[in-house]
Amino acid sequence: MKCAALLLALLLVPVAGAQALPVLDAARWSQLEAVNRAVNALPSASDRARFGADEYWEPADGGGGDCEDKALAARAALLAQGWPADSLRLALAWTEAHELHAVLTVEVLHDAQRATYVLDSRFPWVLAWDALSRSGYTWLSRQAGDGRWRKVG
Repeated sequence: MKCAALLLALLLVPVAGAQALPVLDAARWSQLEAVNRAVNALPSASDRARFGADEYWEPADGGGGDCEDKALAARAALLAQGWPADSLRLALAWTEAHELHAVLTVEVLHDAQRATYVLDSRFPWVLAWDALSRSGYTWLSRQAGDGRWRKVG
């Protein structure tokens, strides 16, 4: 009996640096929607116009930004609201129009199941990962929980 209790206790100890996924309740869903609306309300601006470079990843601000800048701004806003960093992951995809695009993905527990939602500067609402896949997104890479980029699929 003691061995079983010890084993159970060890299994429940989180891995160093890892955090439990947030449970997607009504309050968390409202945060996702509000952040998505706020970031998408920022003007679109190319990196060339903002920084004089073709690619420069910097969170969008009042001067706007492009897709990755808006994804970074969404991530920063959710971090400021207490979301765990390892549940917020940037991803790259080809859109249905064959344009390279960056989004913020959010890993959560929804109805006791792991789920991935996407904050995307192309849409005014929060979408499920698989809904974008069905609509023509081809996922290329995404950050893992440790922040490193991994190929998808």
